[in-house]
Amino acid sequence: MIDGRSHDSDLDLTVAMATFNRKNWAIEALESLERVTIPDRLVWEILVVDNNGSDGTWEALHEYKVNTPLPLRIVKEEKIGLSRARNRIIYEARGEIISLFDDDERFDVNYLCALVEAFSNPEVDMVCGRICLDYETGRPNWIKDEWEGFLSRVDAGDFGFKVEDGNFVFSGGNLAFVKRRVDGWGYFDVNLSRQGKMIIGGGDVKFCKSAFHAGAYIQYEPKILLYHKIPSHRSTKQHLRQLRFRAGEGYGRIEKRSFERQLCGIPYFAIPLLCKMAMKYLRLALIEWDDNAFRQQLNVVFHLGWMYGLWKKWRGDVLIPKT
Repeated sequence: MIDGRSHDSDLDLTVAMATFNRKNWAIEALESLERVTIPDRLVWEILVVDNNGSDGTWEALHEYKVNTPLPLRIVKEEKIGLSRARNRIIYEARGEIISLFDDDERFDVNYLCALVEAFSNPEVDMVCGRICLDYETGRPNWIKDEWEGFLSRVDAGDFGFKVEDGNFVFSGGNLAFVKRRVDGWGYFDVNLSRQGKMIIGGGDVKFCKSAFHAGAYIQYEPKILLYHKIPSHRSTKQHLRQLRFRAGEGYGRIEKRSFERQLCGIPYFAIPLLCKMAMKYLRLALIEWDDNAFRQQLNVVFHLGWMYGLWKKWRGDVLIPKT
């Protein structure tokens, strides 16, 4: 029982994960949840959605369920896509509050206690937690602190606060919300979704921004802490370029502005702006030998992704069919 809540649902809390073809990581994430302190009187469940993987995830999860003390429930979403899987979580969840985590994350021991404390305020509709990075082989020297957000780090400081800015860095990797409020701001957009190995994103950002603009009370709480695994192949410059391009594409797909002067959905100003950004990168890289040259390169890549997303939106392309 979470003090201050309505208790209209069968359970207080559903802690949920969507997974696709990463059975070992999914099991490791659940094993880390076994070590978390469980608050007194909490009535909860763990829900795992297998997004129709082909690596034996379904069988591995059911084998794990036999011996775990966790109140685990497993369902399958046959239509591949992270947003589809998260929408399935919302549909299936029995808890008043849904808390999302990813299969490449590990729990801090005080995660549940901090989550319950945050939602003891009955005004809170959504809570964004802190995500720290856990590098498999140590952080490369070339990665600066301010770049770690591209690798899913979320850290807005050591003190919680009400989110008053719609540009806050939202992430579905450590996000909790009141289930009954979702109808008021909308579900995860299936056209902005990781699909298999295709890493286009933006579904979680749009989901949270929709909640913000619908008047949801959103809280940042750093004590709700998860650790995001960064294997060696993810701590490369090529991976960061790929992430920034797909992030830009996602923003292009959800762009709300309309441009009178445009060609194929791309505003005229985007081309000279791209040239200006590229020239700045070349100056930093070839003339000044500035350490920030790579950061500027990522800006260029993001801008290219944004233009590509605008073009895809203009064409009417969807990432995932609606049928």
